[in-house]
Amino acid sequence: MNLIVYIVDEDVQAEAEMLDAVEDPSSSEYSLLIRRMGKIYAPSVLGGQAKHAVRNISLGCKKGERFGLLGINGAGIAFKRYVSE
Repeated sequence: MNLIVYIVDEDVQAEAEMLDAVEDPSSSEYSLLIRRMGKIYAPSVLGGQAKHAVRNISLGCKKGERFGLLGINGAGIAFKRYVSE
């Protein structure tokens, strides 16, 4: 079994912890709040191994702010699906 270790930037970790602390998203200052979202494509789709399109992403967009996410090879599409559902 392979062990994979991910190094997380301090600012990224601080943002995730801050968003985790929001108790009631409906009454918060955020119009968009995503906590530790992930998207994994099954092995049958990409052949052989499961592929992570998004891994443990957290983000918040406060009311009145705008946010854009750009990615390669469809990474933005996985995000779009979660937001629109």
